[in-house]
Amino acid sequence: MSVLLAPPTATSPGQGALSTAAYLRIASLSIAAYDFILTLPAEYRLYKSSDRKSLGLVLFIIIRYLSIVAIVVSNVGFFYHGFTPKSCDNFFYVLPVLKVLQMMVSHTILGIRTYNIAQRSVWIGRTIASAAFVFIAIEWAAALANRIPQMTNGNCMIASSHPLWPLSTWSFALAAMLYDCLTLSISTYYLLKLRSAEASAASGLVKIRERHEHLLLSKHRSFDSIIWCIARICHHMDHESTHSHSRTGG
Repeated sequence: MSVLLAPPTATSPGQGALSTAAYLRIASLSIAAYDFILTLPAEYRLYKSSDRKSLGLVLFIIIRYLSIVAIVVSNVGFFYHGFTPKSCDNFFYVLPVLKVLQMMVSHTILGIRTYNIAQRSVWIGRTIASAAFVFIAIEWAAALANRIPQMTNGNCMIASSHPLWPLSTWSFALAAMLYDCLTLSISTYYLLKLRSAEASAASGLVKIRERHEHLLLSKHRSFDSIIWCIARICHHMDHESTHSHSRTGG
């Protein structure tokens, strides 16, 4: 396989772009390392509290450490300047393969989450599985088709062998974002539907409570009325008895 050699000089226009890319990579590496260290205690607690054979824990481990491997491999290819054309020819496919595998795990996690939120609807499961199959196929094609190694000052990156090839980095990102938007839309719809159902149930409980309180209040008032009537009858009977006794005594 031919290797694209593009060694820029100090005055080359590509040198500025490489410097900007290097700074951005260093910044992203710093953020990733900070996030990894920051979440280590939570990861340890998750290991202790979860079943080691649970699907959620397995997917968490795979996506976490596969992402780390992909970041490390990408930056080795960019910052290491000791590649030969032969070693770069053997190395340059590693990163796109890792990137697609990482995306497949991410799609699996989002698909399972959406399927569970949709109350395991059969047609939702089939829709998600079909969409995942289509988008993953596009991602594999965008990552691997018409690709050649590119060396700049001894590093090893990947480039397109044909400038008009429609499937490139942007199409890979577009396919991933479309799948994310699909699962997010389905999840949002079912969460809003569940929230509406819970609000209706809560409203029904409030109405039942108000009705119950009204019945209790009505019973209380009826009881008060009965007591008041008995008291009036007793008072009337006492008054009649006193009046009769007065007439008898007179």
